[in-house]
Amino acid sequence: MNYTDEELYEAIAIVKNVVNSEEIKLEFGRQQREIIKRKLKNGEKVSGYRVEWLQDTVGDIAGCLAESADRFNTQNPHDKISLSDLVDALATAMHRFQK
Repeated sequence: MNYTDEELYEAIAIVKNVVNSEEIKLEFGRQQREIIKRKLKNGEKVSGYRVEWLQDTVGDIAGCLAESADRFNTQNPHDKISLSDLVDALATAMHRFQK
């Protein structure tokens, strides 16, 4: 088949729009999360860049919580942050994200 330059440019523009579509990227991410959840539920091992990102992010969050707890404990020697307090902090953050 022979395509005109105009048809080729239009096709390229359509492909670029699909590749750069935030909606399509977000849907792809949703699908990937579902696949990971299903594999975990079935006892399968999961790997890949999304799992690595999640593990790194969990480490970052845990470090942030530990620093915050240390700061609180230093500033309030009569009180001490517990694991329950940290879970409350995470639950509060989740609540804010869901708004």
